[in-house]
Amino acid sequence: MNLQIYHKLRRELEKLGYTVLTSRDKDEFVDFVTERSQMVNKTDADFFISIHFNATGDPGSNRSGVETYIYEADEDYPPKINKDAHDNPLRMSESKRLAENLHASIIKMSGANDRGINGASFAVLRETTKPAVLLELGYMDNPEESKKISDSAYQDKLVAGIVSGIQNFYKTTK
Repeated sequence: MNLQIYHKLRRELEKLGYTVLTSRDKDEFVDFVTERSQMVNKTDADFFISIHFNATGDPGSNRSGVETYIYEADEDYPPKINKDAHDNPLRMSESKRLAENLHASIIKMSGANDRGINGASFAVLRETTKPAVLLELGYMDNPEESKKISDSAYQDKLVAGIVSGIQNFYKTTK
């Protein structure tokens, strides 16, 4: 489903004239600890968005909704390749602004349960030198939500929210 969202998102963004870079175009393994961040760090990209679907590990869970994550330092997870910029104040504030724009638009367009913007020390957020967010677009182990997030029309709403959030991010550039 991550790739389904990505392909839809890429098509929509390219129609609007955006250049979209990716760490993968097909279902293949890319090391999440540093490889994706190294790829991003070598580009002149404005920001990094990591697309995911959530799971509790409890089949039949009733947890649902969209969560957006930004980097929050954790001494138990020190940066490996981004020691200098991981907590750069500009990167942190731009990540927060990107998260706020994306999250609000996704919730508005999809009608999903709002699980908020949270901080975490996920590797792709910690090791990337660009403003970065990680999107959790719904719970795969909630039977009702799994059906919804598998639906192409609902995925289109998620994508519309991401596109709108990106456009709003650029409109509010400081």
